[in-house]
Amino acid sequence: MIPEDQFHIDLKTVPNNDKEVFNLKFTLIQDEIGKTISKTEAFVIQREIALDQLMVKNGVTDLISGKHVILNEGDVIIPEEILYNEKPYFITSIGSSAFYMNKAITSIKIPESIKSIEYEAFYYCENLKGELILPKTLNYIGRFAFYYGSGLTGNLVIPDSVTSIGNYAFLSCDSLEKIIIQGKSEGEITGSPWGAPDTVTIEWQPSQEGA
Repeated sequence: MIPEDQFHIDLKTVPNNDKEVFNLKFTLIQDEIGKTISKTEAFVIQREIALDQLMVKNGVTDLISGKHVILNEGDVIIPEEILYNEKPYFITSIGSSAFYMNKAITSIKIPESIKSIEYEAFYYCENLKGELILPKTLNYIGRFAFYYGSGLTGNLVIPDSVTSIGNYAFLSCDSLEKIIIQGKSEGEITGSPWGAPDTVTIEWQPSQEGA
């Protein structure tokens, strides 16, 4: 590992505007041999984007594999990183009504890059079945996000990163057994049970200090 006093980054080469590709200059100073080595590397700024209805309809290009990903039918795997309009992006949100009334998707894998699931994102996706796993990066679930997710089963774990759940987010999710809220005391997220039917148990799991 190179000690901090032996290398230097030229801050003039760090962009403070909307440039998406920039060259960063590193300089390594080796006093013991009286040499200074400079190197310039190209970096690409990768921005964030919300997955919207058009992307779901047309599919997206996975940045890592370069393959086209179908998002509007079958077992859907949302990629973390995509190439969109020839630029790289992280998908950090599933946008409002992104999968609205989609009857063709049967399962969904949500990546760890997702921070929010917006209003009506999976509204009336009645053929979406099985256990739903929410990413540990998630902060927000919008109103009616999983309305009429009647095929969702088992326990739905809300990770402790979530701070807000919209009204009726789980309305008519009749086949769920439990909604487990991690790291929160009862009532810490308002609106419980967020439209879930009486047959669904709401279980609060407060964080244990020192655990």
